Amino acid sequence: MARFMQSDPMWSCAMAVNVYLVFFRRYDAARLKKLYWIYGIVCYGLPFIPAIFCLFYKTREKGKMYGNATVSLSHFSHSLSKSSFQLHSFKEGGDKG
Repeated sequence: MARFMQSDPMWSCAMAVNVYLVFFRRYDAARLKKLYWIYGIVCYGLPFIPAIFCLFYKTREKGKMYGNATVSLSHFSHSLSKSSFQLHSFKEGGDKG
């Protein structure tokens, strides 16, 4: 899932291209809709290449590139509960320091 985080800024760039095309090249809605499949291929296809490569790549020494996610998930749940506790104590007027 982290490999597809690049698609968000790519979509933002595609929408900036839309603004450019509308204001400076006088594109209308019909011409812009014809570009959406290109945006989809670029914005999701480019991040898909390293994601699928990393999914199937493995070495004899280290094994697969993607491993078990239980360690990072336990760390995430610990940090999530800590931040929600800090938010709760701030609302109650607790730790203001």
